[in-house]
Amino acid sequence: MITEINLGVIDYPYNYSKTTTTGSVAQILEKKYGILTKFVERHEGEIADNIADAMSNAMKEQIQTGKVNKRAFNTAFSKISTEMKRFLSTQEVETVGIAGVPTKAALNGVSHRFKRKRKGIVRGKKKVGVRRPSFIDTGQMESSYIVWGSFK
Repeated sequence: MITEINLGVIDYPYNYSKTTTTGSVAQILEKKYGILTKFVERHEGEIADNIADAMSNAMKEQIQTGKVNKRAFNTAFSKISTEMKRFLSTQEVETVGIAGVPTKAALNGVSHRFKRKRKGIVRGKKKVGVRRPSFIDTGQMESSYIVWGSFK
């Protein structure tokens, strides 16, 4: 059965650096802000409900077929992963009392999503763009959030 639930990111390199990856950025952000820790604290009940439903379905299938189907947890993992992404995109992360959040970059609208300069946006000035959610700069880390389990 399931022994551990893991929340993390798929480790992709960023285009702007050969050494910076989504994994390294996630580690820095978790150490400094505790984003995933706060997510779990805020959504513990929903996470538990999703896993309980998956476990119930897995047990029913085991009774019917005599086999354990680990894929029964995929729906739960997907729902939790989607909720993690929503936690950032809806700015809920900014309401859980993390010091320094919302970030200055988010308040100033700093974004590295676009290669070309956009009209009306000047680098080096205080205001760079329209206010954005904290921790979503290029969107690469947010899209790489994933949940998986360890099974025995």
